[in-house]
Amino acid sequence: MLCKDKNGFSLIEVVVAMAVFAIALVAISGIFLSIVKAQRKANIAGKVQTEAATILNTITAAVQNSDIDYSAAITNPAETLVLKNKDGETVTFSKQGYRLMMSIGSSPSQDLMTNKVKVDKLKFWIYPDSNPFAIGGPNIQPTVTILLALSQSAASSRPEDQASVQIQTTVTQRVYRR
Repeated sequence: MLCKDKNGFSLIEVVVAMAVFAIALVAISGIFLSIVKAQRKANIAGKVQTEAATILNTITAAVQNSDIDYSAAITNPAETLVLKNKDGETVTFSKQGYRLMMSIGSSPSQDLMTNKVKVDKLKFWIYPDSNPFAIGGPNIQPTVTILLALSQSAASSRPEDQASVQIQTTVTQRVYRR
């Protein structure tokens, strides 16, 4: 008599179980890879946004604590912002190539950015475009609208390694002499 032992798995059961496991593993790996790509893109975008916020904070503080230099030619939109600080020194913000530079007085220009990002667009709108502090000038509080577009300066061409941000804000001078 043949004795059938039913304590093990048949070959077909093992093959089916391995196929189900392989399909589940492929699906889970795809989900994991897409999460890693999304996280990488979010990290890069966060770095670009942090850089943009830092730059805007620097320009905003300068505008709030300085006077717009109306002796410089003002055309809207401008690529250069010229201010006079409390010490009477000229403070200039300008785009040079893909960099944002700031100069104070006669000191050499300093780069306001890290090498990880580049400036794609920098525009300033000054309102009013004539001196409101001059006799007969417009009775308007001076404001500066800043448009800043930054992107990652990485050499990678993969879409998940690219990020850009465009930010616009309007800043009012804190000093009004009327």
